Amino acid sequence: MPSSAQRAQARLLAQLEARLRRAPRGFGRRFALASLALWAGIALTLAALGGFVLALNLALWRHAGWLERLGAGLALLLALLLARAVLGTLAARLDPPEGIKLRPRHAPALFALVGELCRRLDTRPVHRVVITADFNAALVQSPRFGLFGGHRNTLVLGLPLLCALSRDELAAVVAHELAHITEAMPLGARLYRQRGSFVALRARARARLRDRGGISACIGRKLLDAIAPWYEPRSLVLAREHEIDADLLAARTVGAVTVARALVRIELVEGWMNERFWPDLYAHADLRPVPPFLPHVSMVRLIAKGQRGWSEPGRLVCALARGALPGDSHPGLARRLAALDLPPRPPPPVAPPETAAAALLGSSMRSLAGELDRRWWNEHGRAWRRRHERMRQAAERLAQWRGRPLDSLTPQEQEECAVLLAEQGQRQHAATLFEHVIERARDAARPRYLYGCLLLAGNEPRGLDLLLAAALLAPAMREDCRRAGLRWLAEHADAAVARRWVRQLDRMSRGGRAGPVAPL
Repeated sequence: MPSSAQRAQARLLAQLEARLRRAPRGFGRRFALASLALWAGIALTLAALGGFVLALNLALWRHAGWLERLGAGLALLLALLLARAVLGTLAARLDPPEGIKLRPRHAPALFALVGELCRRLDTRPVHRVVITADFNAALVQSPRFGLFGGHRNTLVLGLPLLCALSRDELAAVVAHELAHITEAMPLGARLYRQRGSFVALRARARARLRDRGGISACIGRKLLDAIAPWYEPRSLVLAREHEIDADLLAARTVGAVTVARALVRIELVEGWMNERFWPDLYAHADLRPVPPFLPHVSMVRLIAKGQRGWSEPGRLVCALARGALPGDSHPGLARRLAALDLPPRPPPPVAPPETAAAALLGSSMRSLAGELDRRWWNEHGRAWRRRHERMRQAAERLAQWRGRPLDSLTPQEQEECAVLLAEQGQRQHAATLFEHVIERARDAARPRYLYGCLLLAGNEPRGLDLLLAAALLAPAMREDCRRAGLRWLAEHADAAVARRWVRQLDRMSRGGRAGPVAPL
């Protein structure tokens, strides 16, 4: 259930999209002029403040005493610090995206394709091409002077994406990304790039304040946070419209059918990988100390093998029913296909030798996949081994209790057994055992807390009542119960329900045993 703030944001976006549909050119021009006036106003305000303080210093330096001069000097110093903080925030250099940098000699076919599309679309040059482990493609502009430009263009291609698409479908994706820097749509592309820089600068300001602190970082974040409520929703609806324009330009370049086929395949394969491929791989950690296969080296074969799973008709229906995600500049699949005037159809299978990875990377594909697998194992290998060791110890512990009557175990042993069963995915058995523990130990808070977390993990609201009961029995556990409950309420309830539940939790933990557990 979305929160009240999310519902208000959705209403604002709907109103802005309606205004954009009524007058698309006028909306874009008004926003461009307003944003230009905003940045110019900030610059003029800083200049006027600096000029006033400087003139005041000059006047006082000639006719005032040392105390007035000192005060004017401090005012000038503060003005300079303010200007430095604002300019340092708006003109900050953004680092290019990370990944494996490709050179033309590594993948001549890929660079030839990118060069041909750049010429046909009349785009700015692509300075770097990097390969990542994401199922994504992006044209990232890294401004050397923040919102004031000096961009360097990096084409980011995820190896999983290349393993899923055909060569022609990847050409459609690259054409779409290059449309963001084309001269054919100068205003839309410029506003799209400016939004990307603003979002990146805001994230950078938050990270800088969190990591370093300081007055300059605080001023920079406050400035961008003050601008964001007006700027971000309006730039978001324009960015979504620009994504549609980029699809249409790519369709004129490589064909509408190819663009539609690429959009559908990306949506289906990405969902299948998130729901099946990666969870199935990580599930092997319960039984094996090392993975049975390396994901990126095996990805082309496994995507082709899983074609029956990701091309199920139900997946396409669900993909079409989903709209744009909150804050995402990409419209939903249904809207993008409607703009292309093509019906949704499941894409045909792509044989491994015909994938974009095989056709465009050639002999470099195996070395790139090996390097990504090495980085993946360096990042996840320790957690994998910890998980395997924990599951091995859990299996040994459960084997010690297997065959013993339930009542012969102490409440602590039953609680531990329930936790181990939950970790092994045996949720129903764990729930039955938790209920038995709670029935035997009516004053125990910890099993109620653990059982409540287990129920909330399965999206059962009854877990909130158990958290309240745990806080009632053990006020010292209130913060743990609060964190667990709010984590679930943030995704499944609105702000009013969350506040009511927190008030109830605080009242019960302060009041001891007075009063029953009130349902939400």
